[in-house]
Amino acid sequence: GQSTLEEALESFRTVRRFRVLVCGGDGTVGWVLAMIDSLHLDYTPPVAILPLGTGNDLARELGWGGGGRRGAHTRLVELLTDVERAQVTLLDRWLVRFGDARIGRRTNSDPPARTLQNYMGIGVDAKVALDWHTRRQMAPHLFTSQLRNKLRYARYGARQLFQGGAFNSL
Repeated sequence: GQSTLEEALESFRTVRRFRVLVCGGDGTVGWVLAMIDSLHLDYTPPVAILPLGTGNDLARELGWGGGGRRGAHTRLVELLTDVERAQVTLLDRWLVRFGDARIGRRTNSDPPARTLQNYMGIGVDAKVALDWHTRRQMAPHLFTSQLRNKLRYARYGARQLFQGGAFNSL
């Protein structure tokens, strides 16, 4: 959980040089990066990805693969050697604040903010991703197979695209 990750990162606060291996998908990577940001460490560690998520888009783009066979058959020592020898690539991330854009409209609180990486979706793709995330949070035991998750995601996305009213406004 969050406290375990925070404790693990805090335990490295005095270590001058280390790397983090995230085992999961894009959501897990985003969560770990957000935690690293929130701790304001003196040293920001490079992050490697063992792609175990559903999409693994970020891992694929950064050269860690998309999951499946490499992740399943790579021996731990080889994987850790790859992490240690990997070239560090900088990642663009954005802090986006959501607020009321109407002129003269003010609130007493700061607008909600989100840090984004990879991409941002608006419309059907965003709805599918949010619904998927919500369902997975409510029943994680139903989302244990990477292949089955991809098939379900594609089926659900197609259903939303063709039956969910995405073309009603065209």
